[in-house]
Amino acid sequence: MSRRKNQFWKVFCVAAAIGSMAGFAQGADLIPLNETTWDAAAPQGKEVDCIYGDWVLRNNRIVVVIANATKGRNANMTVRNVGGSVIDLTLRDEQSDQLSAYYPLNANYDLTTPGNEGGELTAKSKPASGPNLSLTFRGKAEDEKSTAEVTYTLADDEPRLKIVTRVTNTSDQPLDIGALDSIRADGEFEFSQVDGLGLFLAYDPYWRQAYGVLTADPAAKIVGSAMKRGDKPDLRIEGKGLQGAIAPGGVREVVRYLYPAANSLDALSSARELRGEKLKQIDLKVVDPAGPIERADVLVTTAKGEKVGHGQTNAQG
Repeated sequence: MSRRKNQFWKVFCVAAAIGSMAGFAQGADLIPLNETTWDAAAPQGKEVDCIYGDWVLRNNRIVVVIANATKGRNANMTVRNVGGSVIDLTLRDEQSDQLSAYYPLNANYDLTTPGNEGGELTAKSKPASGPNLSLTFRGKAEDEKSTAEVTYTLADDEPRLKIVTRVTNTSDQPLDIGALDSIRADGEFEFSQVDGLGLFLAYDPYWRQAYGVLTADPAAKIVGSAMKRGDKPDLRIEGKGLQGAIAPGGVREVVRYLYPAANSLDALSSARELRGEKLKQIDLKVVDPAGPIERADVLVTTAKGEKVGHGQTNAQG
């Protein structure tokens, strides 16, 4: 169905629930992509950019690809220097990767070969499974004033990837590291932020894909530098202890969560769920005289007309 033929429906209500997830084997997997693992582990979607040598973290909920930290690792002609960054991210049961790249620390560090609790990892490392798996990259800043450690963690049945960065000021002067992260969600993505949740949201209504970035600290917030469709936002996480200069020898640790969702309502619900809010399921059906309408865009608002988010109907409307 073309974008012009999509039917837009406006529904007034105040809450939505996360859709059910298909079941997979328990546990999380860490898989090096190579000729042996490719068919079973590489994700699907229009923007898939993984190649041999990259790393897959997956569980029953989501599939994540971290680009191998090698010189000149580009996702494509316009998305460059992605070594150690998230380049593919999708739900596992309905795979539709639309992410170009998520750069922790804005690709300002020359990251090296990853490791985990067992030591250094290579493309020939054996796949690993367990209840809680991590992948860590380390490197120096181009100006050699600081070092960084980037750790990705995915747990069993967890719908969000945990990203922890630790920046150490190795210079003898206070250091301001500026914008922390950046995201490339190109094409039709719309951007927004929900300060009360500490949530940054990217949503593409045509390809039915959303991405959320959520602060671990409920009191913190994410501020995007540019929020129009087609922009390439830098993301600054603001909160107690997360701003200002780092003292010589000091360390700044920042924790955030990155996750995919089918639409902005699901992304919003996932954030509220993590914050411990009680969700209420609302069942809606969109029909016309010919029957249920598939892929109708449903805009949910409050009774005052304030926008909550978008969802789309399935084949049953």
